[in-house]
Amino acid sequence: MTTAVSAEKTTALSRRRSDLLCGLGVLVAGSLLLVSALGIDTTVGTKAGIGPGTLPVALATLLMAGGAVLLFAGIRTARASHTGTQTFSQAESDVEALLKESEPPVPLKKLLVMVLLFVGYAFAFIPLGYVLSTAVFLGIVVTVIDPAKWKRNVLFAIGFSAIVYLGFTQLLRVPLPVGVLGLPVGG
Repeated sequence: MTTAVSAEKTTALSRRRSDLLCGLGVLVAGSLLLVSALGIDTTVGTKAGIGPGTLPVALATLLMAGGAVLLFAGIRTARASHTGTQTFSQAESDVEALLKESEPPVPLKKLLVMVLLFVGYAFAFIPLGYVLSTAVFLGIVVTVIDPAKWKRNVLFAIGFSAIVYLGFTQLLRVPLPVGVLGLPVGG
């Protein structure tokens, strides 16, 4: 009985720490993405103010908000455990039950690799261009997730990058960074 209580406390401590670290990581990644998105050329766009930077700024803002929520949830959970009070609502209890039944959490090392890849992608996006940076980023990410199917992963990364690039530049006439490849831009 004591071992079960000790294991539950260790799991709760690990979850609080991971909530705090993940929340902080997502908040920092969102901030970096926002800084990068604010540097996108805004001279191209409509009279309504919607241009190439609108979606990245909106997504970065949502990412930062999600990171802040996760960070504050981790802080609230940590404070509740220190005071000994239980602040979980029924919905949070249901989520806890589902988490216990589902897969184990992502290892911290793999999570750190993903965050670093995302930060690297944000920095490489403009100089390397959309197609090259996205293909490399997606290729590495899906290979980290499922290394056994690396051929499929490479094809997916290249195909996805090319389809999205063509869709934006040719169909929507939204220019994307061309970078070192110097690909033609729709217009």
